[in-house]
Amino acid sequence: MAPRLADKVAIVVGAGSTPGETVGNGRATAILFAREGARVWLVDRDLASAEETCQMIEAEGATAQVCEADVTRDADCARMVARCVEAFGRVDVLHNNVGIGDIGGPVELDEARWNRVFDTNLRSMFLTCKHVLPHMERQASGAIVNVSSVAAIRFAPYPMLSYSASKAAVNALTRSVAMQYAAKGIRANAIMPGLIETPMAMEGISAGLGIDKQRLKKARDAAVPMGHMGLGRCPRCPLPCLGRGALRHWSGAPGGRWPHAEGLSPAHGLAPSTRPPLPDLPVRSSRALGDVMPEKPFRLLPQLTDENEHFWTGGARGELRFLHCARCSHLVHPPSPRCPCCMGADLEVKAVSGRASLLTFTINHQPWIPGFDPPYAIGIVELPEQVGLRLTTNIVNCPLEQIEIGMALRAVFEEREDGIYIPLFEPADASFSQPSEARGSPA
Repeated sequence: MAPRLADKVAIVVGAGSTPGETVGNGRATAILFAREGARVWLVDRDLASAEETCQMIEAEGATAQVCEADVTRDADCARMVARCVEAFGRVDVLHNNVGIGDIGGPVELDEARWNRVFDTNLRSMFLTCKHVLPHMERQASGAIVNVSSVAAIRFAPYPMLSYSASKAAVNALTRSVAMQYAAKGIRANAIMPGLIETPMAMEGISAGLGIDKQRLKKARDAAVPMGHMGLGRCPRCPLPCLGRGALRHWSGAPGGRWPHAEGLSPAHGLAPSTRPPLPDLPVRSSRALGDVMPEKPFRLLPQLTDENEHFWTGGARGELRFLHCARCSHLVHPPSPRCPCCMGADLEVKAVSGRASLLTFTINHQPWIPGFDPPYAIGIVELPEQVGLRLTTNIVNCPLEQIEIGMALRAVFEEREDGIYIPLFEPADASFSQPSEARGSPA
């Protein structure tokens, strides 16, 4: 497979790393982008730290240059972008990784500490976008990835009001940019990592709480369903947000969550050149697919009704079908007598492309779905016709060790009793596909 960022130019803001036992997310992302073929513009206010990242990249034969900048300042952001364009000729990717936290709620925080967090976490992203977007607009292409946090939508184990509020604002900023620039070929997405063991997190929070780092590590590990935090080294999660193939539609999404944020199988994203073995985990370890999973097989097939028949029988014609609202063009799923967007009742059946991208998955080691021998993969896929149009399904016709978040998929169908066709998804790359006679693909 060709490098996914070949001939691309990527700006990574916050490309250095706080000294420590692990590596920061910005450095890990910069190294990953370089390994995927990008020329990387490394931005950090700590020039020495950015130069360390540059040396790591150049030692692998890739291309990178450094730029010292304080991205909370408008002049620094303007100069940083201009120098990148002067050096590399364009900007294809802007990855905003800079962020800080502070312990305290409304009473404990003073105004200066509140402003410091918002300047670093939000103002910096506003300013970098402000100066990068004109270049992307002239190119009619570009991808912006803003690092948010799961703290934007969930309460942290300790009070971090300014951090949580600023990350929620990052999600809103990202969505607004995505909507404004979608027609110009520019996408923006936010990533919401969970608890990641980075030097900045461990050093800063242990100092803020006044507790030993080992005690903090045990507490943070215990807060993750899998029993341990994620690691910053070379995360793959930014790559789907950059959009290739079926992912070119992916924009305005706050929440490409890293695997450990939801307790998913760490079968991907831990190392750039090696893939660890799939862990022997029960499916109940994945909260993303439901908190309670049965120990024994259950009846998978639905009861056909006038309301859902189009969905469960479309496979007979190789079609993945949904209800389509004539008033607002919304695709309705699960089936409903009224559109949830406009409450209109003028609904018609519409077939979609059957293409999708994989948002998340888990490996099930229990035989609770009839017809599927464990281990097998269950995933959540998103269809390109509508942001948020998702299905929970089985991933088939692909070796488990080759399944990756962000991979392009296509629908196939398995006929069951009573004329019901179960939609499944296989890799869109035909080289993976080994469909059985019982399965058919959309025309």
